[in-house]
Amino acid sequence: MADGRVRRLARSPLLLALVVTLGYWAILPHRLDALRPLATPVPAPTGDEPYYLEMALSLLRYGSLELTRAREIDHLAREFYPEPLLGHQAASPRGHVSKHYPGLAVVIAPFYWLGDWLSGGSYGAGRFAVTLLLGAIGGMVAAQLALLARELGASRRWALLLALVLAATSPLLSYSFLIFPELPAALLVVYAFRRGRLANTPTQTLLGGAAVAFLPWLHPRFIPLALSLAGWWLVGRRRTGREGALLLILPTLSAVGLVLYDLWAFGSPLPNTGDHAGFGGLEHLVVGAAGLLLDQQWGLLVYNPFLFFAAAGLPVLLTCRRRELVGLALVVGPYGLLIASYLQWWGEWGPPGRYLTPVLPLVVVPLAAAQPHRLAQWLLAGVLALPSLAIGVAFVLWPRTMYNHPTGVGELWEQLAHLGGPFLAPYLPSFVAPGEQGGVLLALWVVLAGVLAAVLALSTPVQTAAGSSSAIPNRRKGTSA
Repeated sequence: MADGRVRRLARSPLLLALVVTLGYWAILPHRLDALRPLATPVPAPTGDEPYYLEMALSLLRYGSLELTRAREIDHLAREFYPEPLLGHQAASPRGHVSKHYPGLAVVIAPFYWLGDWLSGGSYGAGRFAVTLLLGAIGGMVAAQLALLARELGASRRWALLLALVLAATSPLLSYSFLIFPELPAALLVVYAFRRGRLANTPTQTLLGGAAVAFLPWLHPRFIPLALSLAGWWLVGRRRTGREGALLLILPTLSAVGLVLYDLWAFGSPLPNTGDHAGFGGLEHLVVGAAGLLLDQQWGLLVYNPFLFFAAAGLPVLLTCRRRELVGLALVVGPYGLLIASYLQWWGEWGPPGRYLTPVLPLVVVPLAAAQPHRLAQWLLAGVLALPSLAIGVAFVLWPRTMYNHPTGVGELWEQLAHLGGPFLAPYLPSFVAPGEQGGVLLALWVVLAGVLAAVLALSTPVQTAAGSSSAIPNRRKGTSA
């Protein structure tokens, strides 16, 4: 009987991954066609996307990450970008080396080649194939969300609803087709966190180590995440020395390789820091932390109010899920402090929640604990989910509204006003450009967000929190990967 439940649990996430992937693929052509950032009448990648594609194409054609020939001689980017590529070059003793790290380029290169080969070299076909891969990664993230929720004791229905709502809202929906490192990083983080709290076979331990090892190759800002996840593996559950050694094999080799790459590419054993904006002090950290959640252009909670419902799970975590609470603090805390203190915490050109996307799946931990048990709780969850889903629909219908210049006014709110709705921007805080009266509005929203979180936390009865310790046992080594 128990084996049958495990088999059903292993099958249902695969079906969920397929459904979410097909959903992303269904809306993909519209989003690519609607996003035309250049004056030319053809779709084109935007932001950092063309530079990752350029690196992938240089690897395919020349087997090299030195881009002088790719950009200045053969102009490879014309296969997916109708104008000359400029910038994004690091100071390097090797010549023209991208400031971006090569992990994502290595991942997408085979899919670019496949799309290019199947289409006979048609313009943009390789890019389209890569975006299909990103949609499939989004489907895998959704499956991992459902698995994590179930393993934390959530019912099958609640786990499925959580995965579907998060997949259909910002930021997972926004990044499900963008060639950024955020979504692949989210998959690696949620998988490593899941396996870190479970008993594992040697193969699963190696896979967890591979996830930790590859994170810094996507971007050096993920180094704190990799270190925290390795620590979570070692303290989240009692491990043998053999398990610890097996886990650390690939991260150790990766660290050595990363140092060698940095020496080759940038002439220093440390990560490339030549192009970032720098970090601020305590005051900036506070503003950045609030802005990451509440800014009207990039704030995660503004574009996905459903995430507020995670506060309803805090009593459960505090009373009988302290281990998972410690895990969240260990993994999310250092990375969150790094991002909040960054001078451009909003992520520049990208949809809301860019830098929080890699750790967004871990919100499932408190959300699973917040499983509704009464009609009022289900209604509250639905009230928070509806605007989140509506914003997701708006981002699909008008993809350009996902992007903002740091003006202090969100593109989505201007679009809604253009369609005849109320102009909400004056009532929403901007932590990027607060204006003369912005301080009062910022403080008001911080207080309101805190009050809402407190009300949600208090909505969970003490007896529910105390009685929520039943979860899928962790002792089974056969738990699905």
